[in-house]
Amino acid sequence: MKLIQKISLILLIGSWIILISGCEKVVNVDLNETESKVVIEGWIYTTPGPYKVQLSRTGSYFSSNPAPTISGALVIIRDNAGNVDTLSETEPGIYSTHTLQGVSDRTYSLQVTTNGNTYTATEFLPDVTTIDTLGAISGKDLPFGDKDFYYVTFYAWEPQDKKNWYRFILSKYSTIIGQDSIVNNEPSDWIVTDDGFVKGDIAELPFIYPFEYNDSVTVIMQSLSQPAFDYLAALQIQVTSDGGMFSPPPANPKSNISGGAIGYFGASDVATKSIRVKP
Repeated sequence: MKLIQKISLILLIGSWIILISGCEKVVNVDLNETESKVVIEGWIYTTPGPYKVQLSRTGSYFSSNPAPTISGALVIIRDNAGNVDTLSETEPGIYSTHTLQGVSDRTYSLQVTTNGNTYTATEFLPDVTTIDTLGAISGKDLPFGDKDFYYVTFYAWEPQDKKNWYRFILSKYSTIIGQDSIVNNEPSDWIVTDDGFVKGDIAELPFIYPFEYNDSVTVIMQSLSQPAFDYLAALQIQVTSDGGMFSPPPANPKSNISGGAIGYFGASDVATKSIRVKP
């Protein structure tokens, strides 16, 4: 096997080790059947909006019914450049922006008022590196790969002057950037990692998802703040747990929203690139 493929595999395994080790900041939840919490989920991107904020309430832990939505709330997003956007409820519990555009290195503040209570959150939008190129490699050439499929490989330059955190989403279908990926994508479908195992040049790093020959694949790379990384990594661990007798008890990832609500308000710079899978 090529040396670079061995290095790439080490990086990939290292990313998942980081994911697991970065999930310690959780808040235990009392599963009292009578307790209901406000849940706020929203994301700002540097891709064109509108962006969405979803409001709901927690239900019974043992209920299979959808979470009840919150309508009639006042939802406002501001940035530190003086821009203000009052969101409109476009469907029950879903509030959409009108004019706001995410810009890297700006700070965004969310304010939600409902039922006489106000919840706030603030998030910095870090910039993201660009994706140089994508490639594809046969599973026959990888120790972990399915020999009948292909794996997309990633090439980029990772800045070394600061600590960075990322989320990757891969899709072979059309993906609408600018919508809330927490809401519209399953946590098992994305990768969150930091740059601890990456030193500058990233060459032929394979993603673990198998694709067929000639599939059209899109790689979405998003910047994260460290609190956003901690939240998403913990969320991913929580929802992918098998619920067995040795699984940890249910817990909510640490929220950045004040006032007693749970969930997360985040902001990401976005880089995308597509490829037709052909080695």
